[in-house]
Amino acid sequence: MASISAAILLGAIFVAAGILVAWRWTLPGQLTSAISLWIMNCILVIVFIARFFSPIEPTVAALYTFPFYALVVPVRAWHTYRMRTRRSS
Repeated sequence: MASISAAILLGAIFVAAGILVAWRWTLPGQLTSAISLWIMNCILVIVFIARFFSPIEPTVAALYTFPFYALVVPVRAWHTYRMRTRRSS
């Protein structure tokens, strides 16, 4: 349970970092930056583990990509929030 929590926490940090890096960009650029930063790190971990360990380790690492799908909800909420604030200004 602690490792899933850590994966979600790190995912949230990566998404927030992606948004902060692209703060002055357009909304699609912000979302692309956030999602790209998160998924790239997950894929790099899986590739690294597959190269040096047995097949069970990459399978477990692939399961940790599921928090990515959970993080789609806050990213979508960010998109909705930004669209509302853009219309009101």
